[in-house]
Amino acid sequence: FFNDTATTEIYTLSLHDALPIFLQSGAGYTAFETGVAMLPFSIATFVASIFTTGWRRIVSPRALVQAGIVLMGVGLLVLVSQTTIDVTIVQLAAPMTVIGFGLGLVMAQLIEMTLSAVEATDSAAASGVLNATMMLGYSFGTAIVGTYLLRQFYGGVIDGVLGGTNVSADERNTLVEALEQAAETATQETQQNFLTQLSPEQRELLASVFETATVQAQRGTLLLLTLFVGFLLLTSTLLPSGEVDERDT
Repeated sequence: FFNDTATTEIYTLSLHDALPIFLQSGAGYTAFETGVAMLPFSIATFVASIFTTGWRRIVSPRALVQAGIVLMGVGLLVLVSQTTIDVTIVQLAAPMTVIGFGLGLVMAQLIEMTLSAVEATDSAAASGVLNATMMLGYSFGTAIVGTYLLRQFYGGVIDGVLGGTNVSADERNTLVEALEQAAETATQETQQNFLTQLSPEQRELLASVFETATVQAQRGTLLLLTLFVGFLLLTSTLLPSGEVDERDT
């Protein structure tokens, strides 16, 4: 139970971190537009969490969890295909809804299965351990996926600079050194601040390089999250197939 919960939280926070960064730094969304784009995900998660808990009386909890995991994976793969600089809120609505519903279905079952597997006298302790596991998942999600996203972005920018043909070799080397020394260039504001320090030729090269690197980094991050979903599907086979008796641990 706790292993699946932690992995799910890694996935959840990672998506919440990666997608807004891409929408604002790559696609040029405002904070409000980013919130609107994330709204289908939040609504679908809420609806699934509230209205699917009773489904376990008809379908086994494990089957429901696995169905939710599959929905998350399908939604992620669709989201990868939709990841472009000119992506619209309408294009994001369907995959975000599918991902959100899948996540809500998974979390509703995992939480209920976890807390129903302990005696009533231990419910407070179990709830505390569950919350701690979620926080652990949040921490790992930020560390692992955040690091991967930035590494992919910086790597893509440097590869794009080294492969540029509009500037000399010396200028490309200068750009690479400047990028390696830059503390942060993953937002539009810091990108613009960085670009204003360069020559017109260098700015022209990096303008397209930044866009390409952002899209590639986002797609790579979403595929990494798909691997997390695959791992979650694998570990879900260890869940009980039927109702969990209160005395079972």
